[in-house]
Order: sequence, then C-alpha cells, then structure tokens
Amino acid sequence: MEAAGRVGRGTYLGARPLKFTASLRSLRVGSSPADIAEMRLVLEPAFVELATRKARADDLAELEKCARRNATANDDEWQQWNHHFHLLIAQATRNPSIIALMEVVNGMRMRSNLREKTADQDTRRHFAHQHQAIVDAMIECDSATVASRMREHLLNVQ
Repeated sequence: MEAAGRVGRGTYLGARPLKFTASLRSLRVGSSPADIAEMRLVLEPAFVELATRKARADDLAELEKCARRNATANDDEWQQWNHHFHLLIAQATRNPSIIALMEVVNGMRMRSNLREKTADQDTRRHFAHQHQAIVDAMIECDSATVASRMREHLLNVQ
C-alpha cells in the first residue's frame, strides 16, 4: 500500500488537492472594465470560431437581424441588441458552458458603471458594421477571418 502512495484507509501521500471556490459572483465583484475587456478578447474570438463551424442558417439570420437593428437603435436599445448579438454567437456554438459563460459576461457588461460608451449614433453604426462583417465571415465559413474581425471589434470597444 505504501508503494502505491496510500497509507492506511483513505489517506494518500502527496500534495493536497486544489480547492476552487471561485463563483460567478466573485467574477462580477472584482472585475474592472479593463479586466472584462481583456477576458472578452481572450474568449470571444474562440467562441465565434466554434460558432462559425456549428451555426445553422437560422442562427446566421438572427445575427444579421441584430447587426441591422444595432445600426438604427437608440443607446438603450442598442445595448440590448448588442448583448443579444454576442449571446447568439455563444448559442450558435451549441455548448451550454459557453452559453452560460457568455450570459455571465453580458451580465458583467450590463452593470451601469461598466457599460460601453456608445453615446453617438456614428459609434453605434460603426459597431453594427463590425457585427455585420463578423456575420459575413461566418456565412463564408472563414474561421480565421471571423476571429480576426471579432478581435478587431473588441479592441475598438475598449
């Protein structure tokens, strides 16, 4: 038994297992806008690449609708359509963990003191144009381009 790393009943030699106590609440509480932007820059290009491989025609149609609505919406409506756009990308991955994570990310972004600055219509139109460019790359099944366009979009939002 000792040679196998065990001594006695239920006792094991070696390092103690790590305890992960992070919760969704701890993500929200300690995150600055810069932290959230950095996290999105790491995650969302990968999400959109996966979504590009798995998206169905109805997913792409809904993403196009969001891009169109973003271009004409007022600031409050724009935020809703923008969050919906990014959530739809996560939903197109068909991965419940990614969808749940994107819901948390959207919740972090919705905190009033962390909302993106999208006060003017020109800025909203620019972001909507970037959304449409992302959808266009998804329709073309171009994973490299879609990841690059998402990265560029997120860098513009920062």
